[in-house]
Amino acid sequence: MPQFSKICAGIVLLALMLAGCTAYKVPDASKIRSVSESGQTELTVWLWPGTGLERLIAIYQQENPDLKITVQTGEFEDVHDNLRTAFAAGFGAPDISLIETNYIDRFKTVPSRFYNLFDYGAGGLQNVYLDWKWQQASSVDGSFLFGLPTDIGPLAMIYRKDIFAEAGLPTDREEVGRLIRTWDDLIEAGKRVKQRTGKAMFDNLANVYRSVASQADILYFDKNTDTFIAERNPMVLQAWKYAADAAAGDLTAQLPSWMPEWETGVKKGEFAVVLAPAWMMGLIKQNAPDAAGKWDIAQLPGAGGNWGGSFLTMPREGAHPKEAYKLIQWLTAPSRQLDVFMQNGNFPSTPSLFDDDSIVEKRDEYFSGAPVGIIYSEAAKKVKPLYEGPYAYIATKIFNDAIWQMEHHLLSSQDAWQYAIDQTKRELRQY
Repeated sequence: MPQFSKICAGIVLLALMLAGCTAYKVPDASKIRSVSESGQTELTVWLWPGTGLERLIAIYQQENPDLKITVQTGEFEDVHDNLRTAFAAGFGAPDISLIETNYIDRFKTVPSRFYNLFDYGAGGLQNVYLDWKWQQASSVDGSFLFGLPTDIGPLAMIYRKDIFAEAGLPTDREEVGRLIRTWDDLIEAGKRVKQRTGKAMFDNLANVYRSVASQADILYFDKNTDTFIAERNPMVLQAWKYAADAAAGDLTAQLPSWMPEWETGVKKGEFAVVLAPAWMMGLIKQNAPDAAGKWDIAQLPGAGGNWGGSFLTMPREGAHPKEAYKLIQWLTAPSRQLDVFMQNGNFPSTPSLFDDDSIVEKRDEYFSGAPVGIIYSEAAKKVKPLYEGPYAYIATKIFNDAIWQMEHHLLSSQDAWQYAIDQTKRELRQY
């Protein structure tokens, strides 16, 4: 359980959070209303930016004038932290909240706070979504469904052809795929880029570590006992090894994703590779519009990996679960997921679309005409279910901190590893 001071701080944050479509205020629990003065049923939805769902919700609102849907957007971590705070406070949760993959197991420990979507007919939808994605949203025994899947984040390797050419590497995506089949191949190619061009291979070390680690089936915690097992898990050790190799060779530009420095780095072409899900294509285009045709996309080394993806859930505080369920079912239907992919690049979790002409034929001229639909569909098919565990967010933050210190040569790889292990164990003692 969170400490009292954390709860109080969270309640303050709850009052200030989610400046976006509307300003969020902590409601008076005795005056919560679920019907507007005009007689419309009111639904509140919590999102973070970049989901592509706001536009679809606006369409649904127009088609359902009996509803009044209020979308409140906030920072990614704030949405999760404040949902937890609302649960602790006993009020303030929305009718619908988006929850990201890395956090879903954390919320699955409190099923009493959510509606079970099986009670509203979701059982008939299981075959609509990828099996591993459906598993992530379900209880261990399969009797409780916490949310319907939105997008997924299968990974591919987005690379700068001009930097590869300068380093004497092939630039054709098929040749690149043949050259870089393993993580060892990728590290060696990175060393060549560094030696011959003086530029970094990767944007940041966290992306290298995350991409390798995402190819595991378990990571920090045992699937049956939730025991912390990172220090003896071969996949964590392997991911750390490749991150350490990249750090030792100064193969990263030390530019954290989404930060202004990263945006500048993309614009100036300061690194050769971004290990990225489909939704990052839009960020690259946005920040480097003049680099069209300089980028291309190839498959990720090794097995498929995944970064991100979310679920639309229904907190039990919501007064209109039937209406809320109709909305999330509509938003996550294959046709809407295809719409979001075509507009935003968020890749669908509905495999029936992988062979749809719109995806098969989708090419992106910015990325040298790459068949992005086919590339990311093939990547999605390789992804294995990855068990996160309810405390994954704790381990993830600490390991990312250790990786940052290793990347900036503040700690050796061995000392950074020991810091990550010891600090995670220390934090877990509170739970």
